[in-house]
Amino acid sequence: MSFKHLAILPFVVGMTPALIMLALDARTQDLALDVEVEIVKIFALMGALIAASAFDRGDYLRRAWLVYGFCFVFLLLRDLLFGVWLNNESGGLSQYLEPVLVILANSCGVIGVWMLSRTSDVAGIALPGSSERQLLARALGFVLGLAIAGPSLYVEIGHALQGQVFSIVLIISGIGDVITLALIVPVMLTAIALRGGLLLWPWGLFTASALSWLLYDFTGLLRHLVQIEPTTATMWREIYRAMACTFCLSTGIAQRMVSAPESEVKPAAAARAE
Repeated sequence: MSFKHLAILPFVVGMTPALIMLALDARTQDLALDVEVEIVKIFALMGALIAASAFDRGDYLRRAWLVYGFCFVFLLLRDLLFGVWLNNESGGLSQYLEPVLVILANSCGVIGVWMLSRTSDVAGIALPGSSERQLLARALGFVLGLAIAGPSLYVEIGHALQGQVFSIVLIISGIGDVITLALIVPVMLTAIALRGGLLLWPWGLFTASALSWLLYDFTGLLRHLVQIEPTTATMWREIYRAMACTFCLSTGIAQRMVSAPESEVKPAAAARAE
């Protein structure tokens, strides 16, 4: 598979939710979407594991990708437990298990992205622009993340204060989204700094994954700003989720390709990328 195919693949997979909602009747849409969501989460986990396998044991980026991958491990575990055995109304300790799993998932996601965003510092990569402009860009990233996730956070905090435990899950996810969106900027700057080389592909694809998550959250914001059909909002959110997870898979494959032995993969990959 060429780098260009890896860049196209997420757009192809992203059409799956639209096909499900347009081609299936209402009775089977929910089940089909649930299956699709679990599949793309597995894609993201596979991408993180493949990327980690491209580095030696003890390598900084190997640890970063493994930590990021655990985000999807905990999300898949949550979906398995509450999709098969438990539900939010089970009572007892089970009503607090989901928030704990979401905390663990978001913690791993944020820490993993933070570690990846520090790659330029660890590897000594010179980022474009002055330090003041880089700081301004990171501050704007945080403000953008707060603007997108803030309205939902405000609503869910009110629900949590009224005793709705599930709102705690949404609050934790929202806080994780704000921090992760703020960390998109250094990831993007790293991709820009690596332009012209093969390493641009994994970093560029991971940036595309982060931007897809940004669009996923922005679709949620639109529900608070304009009148939008719930089914339409759901379709677009699932499209962006599928793209984000599949871009992560493409990132892992691309990282593995550029990290392969020089004589085996890199010349062929470079030829296909031209």
